[in-house]
Amino acid sequence: PVSRPAMPHIYAASTGGTSRLHEQNLAEGLQPVWEPLLGGLRNVNLRDYLIHNDSLYAASHQGVFRFDEGRGTWSQYREGLEDGRGSFHMVRDIAHSGSAFIAATATGGAFISTAEPKWTAANNGLRSSDLTLPAPNVLSLAASPGNMLAGVAGEGVFRSTDGGATWKESSQGMANRYAMTLLDLGDRVLAGTFGSGVYRSDNGGASWVDSSDGIRDTSVFDMTASGSRLVVGTSGGIYASDDGGVTWRAVNDGLANLNLRNLGAMGGDKLYAGTYRSAFHVSTDNGATWTPQTSVEFNGTTARAAISADGLELLGTAGRGIYLSKDGGATWTASNTGIAFPFIVALKKIGGRIFAGTDGRGVYVSDDNGASWVDVSTGIAKGYAFGFAEIDGRAFVGTFGSGVYELVGDTWQSRNAGLTDVDVRSLIAVGQTLYAATAENGVFVSTDGGATWNPANDGLEHLRARVLLALNGFLYVGTARDGVYRAKLP
Repeated sequence: PVSRPAMPHIYAASTGGTSRLHEQNLAEGLQPVWEPLLGGLRNVNLRDYLIHNDSLYAASHQGVFRFDEGRGTWSQYREGLEDGRGSFHMVRDIAHSGSAFIAATATGGAFISTAEPKWTAANNGLRSSDLTLPAPNVLSLAASPGNMLAGVAGEGVFRSTDGGATWKESSQGMANRYAMTLLDLGDRVLAGTFGSGVYRSDNGGASWVDSSDGIRDTSVFDMTASGSRLVVGTSGGIYASDDGGVTWRAVNDGLANLNLRNLGAMGGDKLYAGTYRSAFHVSTDNGATWTPQTSVEFNGTTARAAISADGLELLGTAGRGIYLSKDGGATWTASNTGIAFPFIVALKKIGGRIFAGTDGRGVYVSDDNGASWVDVSTGIAKGYAFGFAEIDGRAFVGTFGSGVYELVGDTWQSRNAGLTDVDVRSLIAVGQTLYAATAENGVFVSTDGGATWNPANDGLEHLRARVLLALNGFLYVGTARDGVYRAKLP
């Protein structure tokens, strides 16, 4: 998401945290350079922002945070958002109505806060079609004095007129029950759905009519108002309406990526758009034309993996692929020939080959020291390749969602016998022994080249293992919420 508080900055939320851009840079025609703001917010995937009374709040997969502008750091605002599993509910959206904040969560329903930093569940009347979830999956919110709306996955829109104490279904006229985004304009409310375009309501959300005339790409992810113009971001571009959302027209001139996720109106005729895994765009003519605004500064990139091998340094990044350095890191050059998905989370040299694991699209390999890459993902069921290991030249990969594989020829073959948790976050080899850190069930060990696995959690109190390191005769395990453990290696 992109947003602007009452201060001369633009804030962008991402899977790597948050960054801000001095708007004066754009006003003066300078190249935009994003400044990471990670103090108190490391390893947090941000979902949305709320600006209230000149304060900036962030919804994240680890609850809610508030930014202290004077100190330049984030503070926790999430008491009561614990999920009962040692973590916090993922907050998709956050809104404000009267004296209350309201948070939409993926697994805990709706929460209300009237006194920072405490939250209380507010699900009376909300329901869920997914019986595997402990509470409704709330996708979106809209709030105005005396009126709150919540979009619930599979159930449509619910309305509260008593500050969230009770909710009633309010989806009359909506054929689609997935309201991904809600926009309250005071006298009119718009709902953007996943697959059925836009609906509008002129009675506070009590009833709805289809309002998608002119929208061809029907999955709507965000909406904003810029003066009298309404703008929606869809999976196939941006649409604008000058008649209150009754009719729409495409406004995509200059967009390098039509897969939109977030929009922000900055006053005057200025709009900002965040695209899916691509450039940030700006429009200074109310959406008529767009210009990508990507920083040329390498130090704005989020690094996810790095290796040094044979005088060559390689850096894997979130969104910019792989960088190479041949002078010890003094200078870097992008090296992405053959890489279609530039989200690199793991790197390892095995034999004469360099392997690169991606956050969703399998594995790439280079046989020319990183100059070019080819996809070698055949056999991998789910493409989250989070770690590589080697035993006597044999290549293994740990994946999130489908466990461990060994590369045999040009195909990856499953090696999961006994591995009861296939969400592997880290994989290493120590001699002839493989160790796998899993998302929910701790560490597993294999002494037969991955043919069979057994748990190795004696003394490990927290089983959400995230990273492994073998050093000086010890195996170190980094966990999600309980620090680091170590065990003596055999």
